[in-house]
Order: sequence, then C-alpha cells, then structure tokens
Amino acid sequence: MFVKVVTKNGYTEHRRIPPGAKTWQSDVETSHWIIERKFYDVVETNSDVNFIDKLRAYQWGI
Repeated sequence: MFVKVVTKNGYTEHRRIPPGAKTWQSDVETSHWIIERKFYDVVETNSDVNFIDKLRAYQWGI
C-alpha cells in the first residue's frame, strides 16, 4: 500500500537493493528510523493526498 501511495504521482520510483549490497540495508534502515522519528510519529494524515502534501513539506523542510 505504501509503495502505491508514494509512486502513484509519477515522479517517484520504487527500487530494490541489489543482491549482495548488504551495507545498503543499514543505510535504508537508518533512514527509516530517522523518518519515523521525525515524520510519522508527529504528523497525522487523513487521506493519500494529505499524506503526500505533508511528506513533500517534510522533504523540503517547510
């Protein structure tokens, strides 16, 4: 569901980590932790559009 919401705007793309790139996983998990602490735990959304708007604002530091 999350991938569909994020990629449906046509500007983002979901990519998988290449096989054998084990250190990439730690980077992904670190970024997930940061995003969860700074975004998901403090922002409430009520629709897909609202979620995308708030996510863009977070990314741009608004």
